[in-house]
Amino acid sequence: MRDTRMGVVLGKKEGKAFVSLIVGLFVGAALCFFGILIVHSTSKASFCLSCHEMRPAGADWKVSAHYANSKGVVAECKDCHIKPGLVHEILAKMTDGTKDLMFHIVENPNPTEEVRSRWRASARKSISDESCRHCHKVLIPPNISKGGIIAHMTYRRSKDQLGLKCIKCHYHRFHGPKPAYGTL
Repeated sequence: MRDTRMGVVLGKKEGKAFVSLIVGLFVGAALCFFGILIVHSTSKASFCLSCHEMRPAGADWKVSAHYANSKGVVAECKDCHIKPGLVHEILAKMTDGTKDLMFHIVENPNPTEEVRSRWRASARKSISDESCRHCHKVLIPPNISKGGIIAHMTYRRSKDQLGLKCIKCHYHRFHGPKPAYGTL
């Protein structure tokens, strides 16, 4: 028996293959759509801060230069804690997201300062120079101090040889009130 759907003559075997292909494409498209939707919705600060463990970090972030600044630019959690790019974002969701979920389920709902300190250290390790440089493309902006110029030129020339990372100098700029550059 021959099937003539869409003007194409198909045998029984080919017809099943065609239907399987269409169903597979539909399922694949639906998985991609929902995957993108999940990645997008879990990449917002409101999602990150919905867990009680993250609320102290959120309170610090809301008074930092990455939230409250004269330009009105807000860096979301993922902008700093995940390297730029979809592949890095998906990998981070799979690894760090799973780890964070386990902490939420297993850990004490009122963690000690020692535990919070470990979390902060782990969160800072996830901040890469690529994440910083994704937004901070200009290393020597107008009004930077002479010390800042020297530090950024040294970084530019010798970061690999000296093991320099943005976070080594700008440790206190991520969460909490921003100090003046001269006080770092």
